[in-house]
Amino acid sequence: LAFSYSLFGGSFLDEGKNFVDQYESLRNTLSVCTQRDIMFSHLTVTENLKYIGGFRGVEGMALDNQIHSILQKIGILSEANKLARNLSGGTRRKLCLAMALIGNPKIIFLDEVTSGNSFILSVILYNPKGLDPVSRRTIWKILRDIKNDGKSLIFTTHHLDEADELADRVALMSRGKLFTVGSTNFIKKQFGVGYHLEIVPSKLSRLLPALSPQLAGENYQAEFVELKEKLIQIVHQFIPDGQLDVHTNPDVLAFTLQFASQKKFSSLFAKLEYIPEIEVGSMVI
Repeated sequence: LAFSYSLFGGSFLDEGKNFVDQYESLRNTLSVCTQRDIMFSHLTVTENLKYIGGFRGVEGMALDNQIHSILQKIGILSEANKLARNLSGGTRRKLCLAMALIGNPKIIFLDEVTSGNSFILSVILYNPKGLDPVSRRTIWKILRDIKNDGKSLIFTTHHLDEADELADRVALMSRGKLFTVGSTNFIKKQFGVGYHLEIVPSKLSRLLPALSPQLAGENYQAEFVELKEKLIQIVHQFIPDGQLDVHTNPDVLAFTLQFASQKKFSSLFAKLEYIPEIEVGSMVI
């Protein structure tokens, strides 16, 4: 799709136009952010962007204004005059995104957008580690902002939470072939097992035995077992087919709740909210 390799089959339509037949007229609407952050180590952030601008036919004040706007959007305006080799991994990834935005493309292909692999020209520097969670979230926010500007993002990822957070439609590949396409909710309902609910003792309840064994009393464990039985009854009161996971920490209650029971979640949480001894640890798909 990005024309890095010769097309051997299929078609790609852009607003009804065959992209393959009209590549020369449509290619400036497309951009690519590769898995590796490819840039020149001896150039500054701004100089790397100007280099890309030259390829895309943007120059002069128009390019300077575009670079300033993009760096501000990406959040690295303060790094504009820093050499690429001196940037952190997260900032290098942002620079790679900024380079893909030069020329105001409509469609941007992103390969493993938060993988964080770096390959800097003129200096051998390869970093196979992915981005840290904070940097990943920052990149996600940037991509949402880009998407809200009216651009189409087509990206690959191994992180299901990333697809869930960013994608309107998801395509799953299996053995090199398209397996299914649909919204994240559709795919979860078709192939997922449901929601995972974890209920844990409140922070006070967890600290009480360690801080004051006398206050907690010798019956703490027995009382907690009794509380767990009460919680199981409450969950099954609202969601009878909720499955209890017995392979968890003794201080954690874990359930698998079917997608069809979504409408009952608010009533269940309202009931659990008034039990001071517990807190909902997490609710994930």
